[in-house]
Amino acid sequence: MKIKISKTAYSKGFGHAPYKTVHGMSPDEREHCRNGGVVLFNSRRLSGGNHGTPWRIVYARGVKFYHCVPDSDILSAAGIN
Repeated sequence: MKIKISKTAYSKGFGHAPYKTVHGMSPDEREHCRNGGVVLFNSRRLSGGNHGTPWRIVYARGVKFYHCVPDSDILSAAGIN
């Protein structure tokens, strides 16, 4: 599984916001995500009430991109503790 880490992606919407969209990805990162690849970015906000990870995984739905908290297997595969 190829994992890309985006340095330019950022999120609009956190917490219980209904739509947590991701913006700022490069065309290559967007294409990688649409083809089923894994794209991670550092949201600089900890998940789970400031007890989790700042990393988010990007997924495509239609023409938009959204994020969620990745599981520990994906973080380990990316070399992130």
